[in-house]
Amino acid sequence: MEQIRTTQHPRIAILMATYNGEKYLAEQIGSILGQTNHDWHLYIHDDGSKDDTAAILNDHARKHPDEITVMEYPPQGGALSNFMSLLERVEADYYMFSDQDDVWMPEKVQLTLQKMREMEATYSANVPLVSFCDLQVVSSRLELKDASFFHARGIERMVFKERFFHLANMVPGCTMLFNRIARDTARPYQESKYIIHDYHIVLNALAHGGHIAGIPQPLISYRQHEDNVVGVGEKSETIANRLKSLGAVIKENKERYQAVKSITGLPLFTYLIIKIQSLFLISRK
Repeated sequence: MEQIRTTQHPRIAILMATYNGEKYLAEQIGSILGQTNHDWHLYIHDDGSKDDTAAILNDHARKHPDEITVMEYPPQGGALSNFMSLLERVEADYYMFSDQDDVWMPEKVQLTLQKMREMEATYSANVPLVSFCDLQVVSSRLELKDASFFHARGIERMVFKERFFHLANMVPGCTMLFNRIARDTARPYQESKYIIHDYHIVLNALAHGGHIAGIPQPLISYRQHEDNVVGVGEKSETIANRLKSLGAVIKENKERYQAVKSITGLPLFTYLIIKIQSLFLISRK
């Protein structure tokens, strides 16, 4: 098992969960290898692919033994469990998640780490910290569909205000860089309807006095295609759309609040205040 590295420069573990990813995998690994910051190691675990994914991974690991390790242990039965299994097995100072089908821009590691350093100077490095970036939404052929993922979801006016993370999972795991303390406070992980792996990390960080902060610059080309586990979706949280199915909305918000409260202990009154504030910030088409 890779041990934590305490050197002058931080050691970042990039965790990639793969499954039947032969179509785009080499391109994504190539974009990671092309990063301007090289103080990282890529750990990959395949979840029992039936295509040539394993062969592609082993070929890259053989060519880049100092940068890539293919982890060998049983399949985990899904992307979310696969990511968290890697997080349990790898020791590092900082962590990043990588999807198998995106393309990282060359400065992604450098700039999200720079944001982390700014947070450490402001809040101390002894609390859970998560930095993140925006993404540009592209087609399977990397044709630009939207210059900002946050704009596409209609949340660009909320995602850089920490309190709104109590409402929903707004930041994909592939955008995040988080410190070891954030990893530790998120253990053990239990998947639920509203709390998937990346949101679990964010909420636990907040619950333990941590902070979440991002940069508006898109640093990933985020492919949207039929195989996405989580997509962009529509700007469905407008007031008009909410009013169309009020009963279902109330039920969903009650369940979502209970899930958030189970981790953060957020009082209902505070949750409702934040929810009302969000209604005035949600972007409209």
